Amino acid sequence: MRYRILTLTLAAAALAGSTAAFTGAAGANVPWCNTSRIQASVTAGEQLGSNLRTAQITLRNISSETCRTQGYPGVDLAVWGRPGQHAVRNGATSHLIELDPGQSAAATLTYKFGATDWIANELVVTPPDNTRPLRLYWDWRKLGSVTFDQPGAVTISPLRA
Repeated sequence: MRYRILTLTLAAAALAGSTAAFTGAAGANVPWCNTSRIQASVTAGEQLGSNLRTAQITLRNISSETCRTQGYPGVDLAVWGRPGQHAVRNGATSHLIELDPGQSAAATLTYKFGATDWIANELVVTPPDNTRPLRLYWDWRKLGSVTFDQPGAVTISPLRA
């Protein structure tokens, strides 16, 4: 009887596409990585073409306990506190990530750069399933100026461990 229940539970989880059933009992008690547990940073990535670059947005668990996250961070480039360009999700699949204290997950920001009337000086990052953002300095000398107001000019990937 016990074998039959376990088999049905695993089959139901597989049909539902659930990863939670496979994390075990301990995984169910791991808290979500809320903004107060996270420190964000941005670093230059690679130049993909004549006017296309990437930057890595890293979210690091600064708490003393493991937390979990999944999905896309909300990302906006701002100019002196005013909204400038919102990053659009790139459509890639996200996966559940558990971050031990000190561990990080990163998302790739892809953006067009070049001559523009707007030079972003702030990156506003909201961790997945949070509402309180983290604000980072956008150093346009290292990261480039961003082309604003063009559909698809800025995209973001889901977090990866």
